[in-house]
Amino acid sequence: KKRAGRVSVFLDEKFWVGMSSELFLDLGINKNDSIDEEEKLTIEDKVVKDGALSYALRVLTGRQLSEYKMKEKLEAREYGDEVIDQVIEKCRELYLLDDEQLCTAIVESRRDNFQGPTKILQKLNEIGIDKDLARSTVEECFRNTDQTELAKKSLYNKYKDKKLDRREQRRATNFLIRSGFSFSQAQTAVADASLDLEGEAAYNNVE
Repeated sequence: KKRAGRVSVFLDEKFWVGMSSELFLDLGINKNDSIDEEEKLTIEDKVVKDGALSYALRVLTGRQLSEYKMKEKLEAREYGDEVIDQVIEKCRELYLLDDEQLCTAIVESRRDNFQGPTKILQKLNEIGIDKDLARSTVEECFRNTDQTELAKKSLYNKYKDKKLDRREQRRATNFLIRSGFSFSQAQTAVADASLDLEGEAAYNNVE
């Protein structure tokens, strides 16, 4: 009554276990059924797995997670390794966990928001994406990208038409390095946006 889709089951007039209505129907439990110890343990095991899967499905509603992060959440709720492995496999089958698809989406999104490869690889490592998968995906997504030009766009996105003096040049260079670009790429981008001898600034090839 308190939670839609949930059923409370009583054994010998004492609360035994709560489960989803779907699992209850699948088990075919009826009032006054006799359940031996082996059946009891089997049902309890299914309840745990069903609860873990229900939790995973709620977490994945409207958001993407890596398998590593999903495992972390299940471990935090103290589910065992066997249950976690089964839940993750089921989520794969439902296409709710897909590290390859997630990896590509993250790389493309962050690249399009003017982040460089190093920063993106750091993010992929944080969420537990396989290192080989992360590296190959970044290489593929940046294959036709001029990273120096991307660094210029990142700089323009932050500073717009602001003219950079010497102090600001150092800050801008560090900003680009933190954004995932190499030192040489950062230097080139900042040089094109710095004050020249006439006190004028130019952002070359930046749309």
